[in-house]
Amino acid sequence: MKRKIVKAFSWDFAGSILGFGSTFVTSVILARILTPEDFGIVAIAMAFIFIFNIVSEFGFKQALIQAQDNDQLAYSSVFHFNLGFGIVLAALTFLLAPSIATFYEEPELVPIIRLLAGTILLNSLTVVQIAILSKQLAFKELSIRIIIAKVTAAVVGIVMAYEGFGVYALIWQEIVFAVLNAILLWYVSDWRPSMIFSWKPLKKLYNFGVYLFFNRMLNEVITRLDELLVGKIFSTSVLGYFDRSNSISQNINGVTSKSIYNVFFPVMSNIQDEPRKFERMYETVLTVIAITSFGITGVAYLGSEAIIIGLFGDQWQPSVPIFEILMFKLFTYPASRFLNVALLAKGHSKQHFLFGLIRKALRLSTYIVAFYYGFEAFLYASVAVSFVNIIFSNIINNSYLGVSLISQFKPLLICSLILLIAIVLVRIVGLTNENIYIETLINGSIFAMIYGSLSLFINRRWLKELIAEFRK
Repeated sequence: MKRKIVKAFSWDFAGSILGFGSTFVTSVILARILTPEDFGIVAIAMAFIFIFNIVSEFGFKQALIQAQDNDQLAYSSVFHFNLGFGIVLAALTFLLAPSIATFYEEPELVPIIRLLAGTILLNSLTVVQIAILSKQLAFKELSIRIIIAKVTAAVVGIVMAYEGFGVYALIWQEIVFAVLNAILLWYVSDWRPSMIFSWKPLKKLYNFGVYLFFNRMLNEVITRLDELLVGKIFSTSVLGYFDRSNSISQNINGVTSKSIYNVFFPVMSNIQDEPRKFERMYETVLTVIAITSFGITGVAYLGSEAIIIGLFGDQWQPSVPIFEILMFKLFTYPASRFLNVALLAKGHSKQHFLFGLIRKALRLSTYIVAFYYGFEAFLYASVAVSFVNIIFSNIINNSYLGVSLISQFKPLLICSLILLIAIVLVRIVGLTNENIYIETLINGSIFAMIYGSLSLFINRRWLKELIAEFRK
């Protein structure tokens, strides 16, 4: 089982790394060709598309993964339901395009949103295939599929941008990815729907999936409100600067948190009735997440100017202070994702949803801050809320999973302290140079040595135990 888990995680992590690399390189090239306003307009359109994609799944993908006794009737019923729902949502998005464009006073949004509406239907065709392959831990097939789709879509986007298609280079990149993603999933999956349908398995899956659906939908709405409200309260150019900074953070998060969810949700669901294994897995993964994500946070923060200017060019200078602030909530994404995975793996979807409402209410407070105190205050508020939500999630898991608060907080507190010590020492002994790239290289190396040495020393006993476990 351990070998299968390691293999699954390795493939999914490799797929995430390569997918991140493809997305990252593409965004760098496109940012040097297109304008911040182009990225701002697309961010608004994609916010609506992402929300409707979550709605089209209706929580059935996670419900199928968590359930232990699915049959052909259940899979086929979910497929037909999602397909019909996807058609309705795609048509609704097409019709709503003029109203959205009027609200944002951006007429160009009408054809953009209408072109992207078809991707909602394509997404609904992939729900069951992804659920089945995930249950089988077939992440090799899933990863290869997404790499091919992303690389091909990236080539199309870059070529169109160089040919002068402007913002539509970004749009067709998304469309090509959605088409290839659906085609390749059907190719690698042996499952095919039957012409059968019943409400009975849907009702059974609904009991778990409904809370997860509303939670994911609200999560997506809250996340996309960053783009939707920043674009409305401030401007599309400010949104463009925010979007580039935030996209790097989200891509880094995708490398870790996506793999954590994809692999450990089915794995921990399978051991949900084995308390010792479950708690050991919980503590091990949380410690790995803390060590890794805090280290990435420090490197990204210290190299913020070199990263933004070096990648996107001088026109993106306003993104640098935004990026520096956002980096301090970088570690909260994978940690929060895993804490949610553990709760869901035990079947607590209702509790996950209800307590999620409190976390989302806290997120909403950042938009009040944005409205009254401005953009910078909004950034600091979002960081503060991320910290509070991590603390809240730990308390909830202590209550429902019985995992000690000390064992949960310990790796997070230790790694955060190491991070602060390393950054302070770099600021004291680090180099100041006119060349930001030389400065970043030297200071980043100093940080890595300090952070790595302290992490290895403090966690040496746990690391020895972990290595011994995997050797077995």
